[in-house]
This record gives sequence, C-alpha cells and structure tokens, in this order.
Amino acid sequence: MLWLGERRGYLSDWITQQWVRATGRSLDDHPHLLGPVGTRRRIGFDQPEQLADALNLTLDTSPSGGLLQDSAALFPGIHPRVAEFYDETSRYELQVWSSWRGPFRTFGQLLGALFSRRLEQMNVPLDGLDTAWGLHGEVTHLRDPSGQVQYTVWRRRLRRTGRVLFVGYYSEVTLPDGPGVRIVFPLPGGNLTVLMAATVGPAGELQLSSHGRTFGGAGGYFTLAGPPHRRAVGRMIPLHEDIVVWVDERSELRARHTLRLWHLHFLELQYLMRRTD
Repeated sequence: MLWLGERRGYLSDWITQQWVRATGRSLDDHPHLLGPVGTRRRIGFDQPEQLADALNLTLDTSPSGGLLQDSAALFPGIHPRVAEFYDETSRYELQVWSSWRGPFRTFGQLLGALFSRRLEQMNVPLDGLDTAWGLHGEVTHLRDPSGQVQYTVWRRRLRRTGRVLFVGYYSEVTLPDGPGVRIVFPLPGGNLTVLMAATVGPAGELQLSSHGRTFGGAGGYFTLAGPPHRRAVGRMIPLHEDIVVWVDERSELRARHTLRLWHLHFLELQYLMRRTD
C-alpha cells in the first residue's frame, strides 16, 4: 500500500478523504457528529490509550462497565435483561455467527485487504469459523480528572487469533425522533459515525436503526476533523444498519445485526450473550 507521508497517510485513505472533503457538509451545526479520530498509520486495540494520553484522561476498565448508563430510563419499556446488558456489558460473553449475501463476501474481502486488516479496525468476520472460539470484549470508560466519563469505548477481538474486530465509542444521542445511540469508529484523520434511532418493541426488545435521509439525523457518516483538515466536514453514506436485542423463548439474550448498502442486504450477524458471573 502506497504511503504518502505523515500528513496524507496511505493512498487509499487519502482518496477516501478527498471524496468526503469534496462532497461533504460542514459540521459546525452538527457537533454530535464529531468524535474521536485516528492516526494516519493504524487504529488498533490500543487506540483508547493513545486518546487518553493526548487528552489527560484516565482509563477505567471495570468488570461491570456498560455501554450506556441507566438504559431503563433512556428507553422506557425496555426488557430488564436487555437494559442490564447495556448497563453492564463487561459481564457478558458474546458468541457471533456471520452470514454474507452472495457476491458481497468478495466486497468484504476487498475492504479487509485495503483497509480493515491494515488499520486493525472494522474487521467484520468473513467466515463463521473466524468466531468459533468466541470474542474478547472490553468496555473502558475514559474519565477526566474530576472522574466524569468523557468517552465509553467497546473494543472486541477474536479469542483464537487476537485479531482486532472493532474499536467503537458509544454514547447516548438525541435525534429528531427521540433518544438513540451514537457509535463512532475512529479512522485515519476522521471516523465513521453511526447514529441509530431507538424504539422499544411490545416484548421489551430494543430496536436500533440507522435508516434516515436528513443530514444530522439517523444514518451513517464519514467525517474528517482535526489537522490537516481546515474544517470538520461529514458525508452521509448509504450504509444502513438494524440491530434488535431481545430475550428469546428459552430466556436467552440475543441480538441480530443487519447491514445494507442502499436497500441491498449484504451481511447479517447473530449474537448470543451470556453473563459470565
């Protein structure tokens, strides 16, 4: 992969950034789209440590750390066990099965070769055997000197190989239709930000969706921020995600994560979550 220097990074990353800069919109009126960004060379499992050093924050990896705080209050009617998962995520072990649709597996392999494996970020499993030994997940809170949580990061890697799958920053967000969840995946010089609107189903299942057409609302965004970018810009992209978390008829906690480009369903991830204590 061609390296263009510390200012521009790798050619493939630089081309993507030029596209976002040319077609994106200013984020001056959309601060909720701003989030942690990555270095030019890689992201990696230690990205939160790098951010903590840069911002004088302390890392708190609690055995009961959660992605959100007080999910029952945030999402009225949510099933208690679903709320517990989001409030005490670190207490859960995840098993995951992936299912790619037709030729999109080749698309996933291409993304892996160009970006994911090099950056150690957003490595979506390409084969069900990749996750056969399970995932190692870790929720870390980055706290300021007063003890306030500034960032919550969930990082996951494969137990068998140690390969990093995701490093994502989670937070609550208020969208035009109500409360939701924001997930930020740092990338070189910017990030992928996903805003997901939340609804609660009749059985207390939590339904998260990034389907949206209004800039600043639910949807997926590539953003650029920080040097050498003179202004923060974002580009809405046709990536749509749906996540449902529910308790099944056997009292097992499960999740289904569906990803689409435009209206083309290309990947489904099924999760089984069990407490470890």
